[in-house]
Amino acid sequence: MGRPGAPPRAIIGSRMPTPDEATDLQLPKGAPLLRILRTATDPAGAVVEVNDTRMSAAKFEIGYPLTPSPPHPPPHRRTAKQLTARRPALCNRCQ
Repeated sequence: MGRPGAPPRAIIGSRMPTPDEATDLQLPKGAPLLRILRTATDPAGAVVEVNDTRMSAAKFEIGYPLTPSPPHPPPHRRTAKQLTARRPALCNRCQ
């Protein structure tokens, strides 16, 4: 389905609806609006899809699976001499 590209990007936010949105979505008085703005691109980076979804925060929840990122290397360690030097020296990995 479609052309492969970068993974879609979704921005999720909430805010109070405009009067028209409240009427169109039949939102209860005082209910915030949830919005998902999803953008997909092709391999060259051109936008090929934009999906702007708005819904009642009183009626819906949004959930996504989270994929863990690779572990980060441990922080650089510096000797006391390096830390107190007038001009900070690079750690052994950065020299």
